[in-house]
Amino acid sequence: MENSSEPLSPEKNYLLVADAFFDSFFEESTCSVYGWGPVQVYPPYTDILKQDTPSNAVYFLKQGLVKVTWVDRIGREVIAGLRRQLWIIGAPAVLLDKQYSFTVSTMTQCALRCISAKNFLNLVKTHTEFSFHLIRMLSREIFNQGKKLVMLGCLPARTELPKDKPLVRSAFFIVFNTV
Repeated sequence: MENSSEPLSPEKNYLLVADAFFDSFFEESTCSVYGWGPVQVYPPYTDILKQDTPSNAVYFLKQGLVKVTWVDRIGREVIAGLRRQLWIIGAPAVLLDKQYSFTVSTMTQCALRCISAKNFLNLVKTHTEFSFHLIRMLSREIFNQGKKLVMLGCLPARTELPKDKPLVRSAFFIVFNTV
């Protein structure tokens, strides 16, 4: 158990600050001014975003857990990650004006707020503190994914991928052919 008198690491301290910022920013009186819709509750196993569809909205995950998946050309699904509360979903696709590259589905009952792509881009351009926390959140994700990629890259070149586990083979294909 962590000693409460020890100072927090910069990463843990930032996470608390970011969570506190997003938690307060997304209160009804604040976020509706910027175009965020009301909190909507979705049951488990509901698709929020669909892979390869136009990125026309961004979601704030106020509460719950979602699964991020990618499906290859022949229909094999790979889990790219899980996202917990206080996460912003769909921002990279909107920021890059690209289609959603993943499907995002609820794993538990989730409470989300939605904003149109147009309003989201305006918010990013005009609200410095929101943009700062968004950049930090997305940068942390890129940093963590980069570390995972390097760890996979450190496997011996002759590592045999299991032929009877197509999902493992797909995951290696995705990791090494999309960078």
